[in-house]
Amino acid sequence: MKIKHSIFKKLTGEPDVVQDINGRKLEIYWMDKTPYHKQYTSQGRFSLWTSNGKEYKLLIDKGYYEAIPEIYSPKTSVLWVNYLELMGKTQFKYNLVFYSAALVIIAVVVLLAILLQEQMIALIGLIVVLILSMVQNGILRKKVQTEGDRLQYNLMNEVSEEVFRDVINRQQAYYNNFFQKNTVVENNTQDNDSKLLDNETEITEASEELETLNETETVEDESNE
Repeated sequence: MKIKHSIFKKLTGEPDVVQDINGRKLEIYWMDKTPYHKQYTSQGRFSLWTSNGKEYKLLIDKGYYEAIPEIYSPKTSVLWVNYLELMGKTQFKYNLVFYSAALVIIAVVVLLAILLQEQMIALIGLIVVLILSMVQNGILRKKVQTEGDRLQYNLMNEVSEEVFRDVINRQQAYYNNFFQKNTVVENNTQDNDSKLLDNETEITEASEELETLNETETVEDESNE
């Protein structure tokens, strides 16, 4: 599953850090050296996973990486990649079911509309497809959240609960210090603080990437290619 593929393709220089992930190479690039730094840090996002569907590159603020290295060590990176790949497969499965069902409904509606010469049937069919889409999105979001919680639990087990809690404190301290030093819209800081209080950190960000993949990035990347 492609994630931020347009950014992935632009990360062609020498990586700042290279990790071995079960025999696969993970390249890590400092976001500070790219034009994406201000764009994403102003939104309270200091790391960005990208992929071409097979390989992964992590774009991350250098200071952020150094503040919480335990969460981006080779051992924990394996957990991240496994999570992203699982979500990619899950999204593909749910989308396949949805699009297959939608095509069947559309075919039946068109056939009935022609045979019965009733336009209202087409409207009913459209409503059914929209409801099906809402249900599918809801189920997918719930699945993403469930697996995100599992990822957080696995990360905590990997580094120990004590270290994990300390990581959250260091992460919050880094956020606060960063926004104090940089001119950022006040509500960005407030949004970020609320995420920290809910412990929705990088897991939420990765989940959001997967949730919006079909709506924005995939369509944009495929059209560009």
